[in-house]
Amino acid sequence: MKRYPIAFLFLLVASLAACANIETDEVNAPRQPAAAAGLGGGENGAITFSETVQPILIEFCGECHNASSQTAGIDLTSYESIMAVDGLVVPGAPEDSLLIQVLDGGIMPPVGKRRPTPEMIDMIAAWIADGALDN
Repeated sequence: MKRYPIAFLFLLVASLAACANIETDEVNAPRQPAAAAGLGGGENGAITFSETVQPILIEFCGECHNASSQTAGIDLTSYESIMAVDGLVVPGAPEDSLLIQVLDGGIMPPVGKRRPTPEMIDMIAAWIADGALDN
């Protein structure tokens, strides 16, 4: 009789651990450059900062992370201000870029605020993978 609660607890812990690994694997999955992923509308399918990335960041992050407020010392409204923050965007390495880590991890935008779609986050990551150019 006492074995059933222990077995149930074991199955519950195992199930939660399996779910946690799936989420981690999805967050850490390598991303393709934008042209290879076919995500962009620019030349050769490339995603540009000015036409794709900047509008997403302004729409979903600009309320708090702008030139006036710079919440946490971060302004996400211009290329120069984004690249001025060490580690925020690591050209060629979206998995090492703090911007992708907080977006993928659900840390930002905060609870109650609209979030970019996974496809939008993928476009930002693809732009970073392509070298995070000011284009």
